[in-house]
Amino acid sequence: MRSNKAALVDALDDLKSTLQMEDMWRTTYPDSLKYTFHQTKNSGVHHSHLDCIYVRTQCSDNCFEWKIESSGLKTDHKMVSIRFTSESAPLVGEGQWVMPIHLLYNKSLADFVNQEGMDLEDSFNILESENKWDASKNRQTAWMDFRNKLIALARKRAKVVVPKIARKINTLEAMIDATSNDPNLLEDERSLTMDRLEKPPDENDNPPQGEDDPKPTKLYETNSQNMTNMLGNYHSTIQLDPVPPDEAERARATETVLNRITVRITEQDK
Repeated sequence: MRSNKAALVDALDDLKSTLQMEDMWRTTYPDSLKYTFHQTKNSGVHHSHLDCIYVRTQCSDNCFEWKIESSGLKTDHKMVSIRFTSESAPLVGEGQWVMPIHLLYNKSLADFVNQEGMDLEDSFNILESENKWDASKNRQTAWMDFRNKLIALARKRAKVVVPKIARKINTLEAMIDATSNDPNLLEDERSLTMDRLEKPPDENDNPPQGEDDPKPTKLYETNSQNMTNMLGNYHSTIQLDPVPPDEAERARATETVLNRITVRITEQDK
C-alpha cells in the first residue's frame, strides 16, 4: 500500500499539471542542494524544500533572479524570492540617490553634520536679524548649500564604505553556496556550517570598528526581569565613577548650551 505522503505528492503533481505550473527555482537550479527548511531529529538532520513559488509555464521567461535566502526574521524557514517583469512594463530609472542608512554611524559624516549644522543655525539667526531678504543669500540658499555639501560628502564616504560591505556580502554568499552544494559534506556537518555562516553577527563578535565601518547591530534585552536587574546594576554603580567631572569643562559646556537658547522666560512667567 502506498503511503499517504506519496498520495499527497501525486495530488500536487496533478494540480501542477492541470494548471500548467512549475517550481521555477528548481527548474532554474536543478542540481542545487539548497533547501528552505531543516530540522534536527534523533535520526539526524532533515532538509526540505517546503517553500516554493509556482509559476505558469508561459510566464517562465518573465521570471529571473530566483533566490533562497534568510528573511531576516526569527523563523526556521528561508525565503524564496523572484523578480518578475514583462516586455510591456514601463522603463524604471535608477531614481533619486538615497544615502545608505549605515552612513548615519560614520564618524566623519556625523562630525560634519554637527559642525556645519550649528554654523547653518547661526547663519539663520544672522539672516533673521538683518530683517531684509536677499535673493542670493537667504535661508533657502543657505540650506541648499548645506544640503549639497552633505550629499557630496555622503557620496564620497559611500564610495569607500559600500564596496567593502559588498565584498564581505559576496564572499559570505559564495561560502554559503559552496557549502550547501558540497556533495562531500555529511548532512550534520553541512547543517552546522550553514547555521554558523547564516547566523546574524553578534555585537560582541565584531572587531573594533573604524570610522568608515558601519556600526554593528545592537542586541537589546527583551526579558523583563533581566531589564530590571540591568537597571538596578546601573543605578548601583553610577556613583562609583572614580574620575570626578572637570568643573571648569562642565561650566563651559553649560554656558555654551545656555547661550544657544533663544527663547527666554519673561519676568511674569517666572
